[in-house]
Amino acid sequence: MIEIIGDRTASKAPTITAQLPIEHWHAWVEDATIVDAFLDRLMRQNHRLTLMGESVRQESRSIRRKRAQTQRPLLQSERATQLA
Repeated sequence: MIEIIGDRTASKAPTITAQLPIEHWHAWVEDATIVDAFLDRLMRQNHRLTLMGESVRQESRSIRRKRAQTQRPLLQSERATQLA
């Protein structure tokens, strides 16, 4: 993985997404040297975006659960209208 990231960062900008914050990578990967090498290659020239807030998936799951408890199931035509 380190070689792939090294090759990629030399020519183009890689996009990396992770649910685990970078601050926790050292605890997750037992070898700190590997994490340091990986982050060194990634963080040379970067734009880091940290998204905060509630999970949209959990919110929609909660809404579906409430609807299932209080309403009849949606018909297929109603779902299509709702998605549009």
